[in-house]
Amino acid sequence: MGSLFSKTDDNKIESLINKINELELYAEYNIENRLKELESHADLDGDGIVTREEMETYMATKLQLREAELIELRDALEKEKSEHIHIREKYEELRELYTSDNPEKVSVSRISGKVIKRFIEEQLEDPDHNWKNVPDIVEKPVKLAEYKASLELIEHLFSMGYFDIAGHRIQGTIKPISEK
Repeated sequence: MGSLFSKTDDNKIESLINKINELELYAEYNIENRLKELESHADLDGDGIVTREEMETYMATKLQLREAELIELRDALEKEKSEHIHIREKYEELRELYTSDNPEKVSVSRISGKVIKRFIEEQLEDPDHNWKNVPDIVEKPVKLAEYKASLELIEHLFSMGYFDIAGHRIQGTIKPISEK
């Protein structure tokens, strides 16, 4: 099936980790270092003095970068919403297959573990069907798994509508006689 996360998720996680690391490094600076950094970015003419115009230009640039980041985040959110809607549509489509009267309806197993258990308990009471020298506590789960697997195989074959064997077509359904 592959990784729990897609490549896109891996990239998002790596990007998030990088942002966190950047924030941690930025938080480690003291005020003087922050002012020096601001001066180096905002002092556009390099004269050592940050004028009002330079600060306004610097802040406008920073604002544009933040707006671009917000647009990118908004677009990512819209994409996630779109994927969610697609998943919801697929869920509804599958639900319709399981619940409709559609002839191509996906069948839900009617095999009853309760009925099988009762059948096995009756067999354990019968010396002709009870395994000799094997404790019932061991025999019961083995038989339960055996019968359930056999019935699931038969059910699967019948769920296809029919199957052909030795020149004969076999069709039918399987269901418990009684749930008592």
